[in-house]
Amino acid sequence: MLGSYLFGVHAFEFSSLSPEERLKKVVASFSQIHPQAKDEFDNGMTMAWHRSPFTLGCYGLWTEETRAKHFKSVSQMDKRVVMAGEHISYIPAWQEGAILSAMEAIRQINHRAVADK
Repeated sequence: MLGSYLFGVHAFEFSSLSPEERLKKVVASFSQIHPQAKDEFDNGMTMAWHRSPFTLGCYGLWTEETRAKHFKSVSQMDKRVVMAGEHISYIPAWQEGAILSAMEAIRQINHRAVADK
């Protein structure tokens, strides 16, 4: 279950806490809505995306210019490689964009498989 998805100043304040402290805050907040959460909570994890050296952020953003110039090429299968994710969608920073991008990647893989028969 997703307990928090923060942007801006609040994200930086929250991610300045240790992972354990962040998890405690999320469980405490969640318990205000679902009091049984404290007793039923087993484990969890937190991620400060802007601190990850592999992503340098939590989502991708396109400008109109970069989308017009690059989106078609990065969203099309290249030989045996196809990319998917919210960053390869028209709905960045959201799970729906990731799912739609994955479905498009699957469609391309299927199309290639059927064409190669």
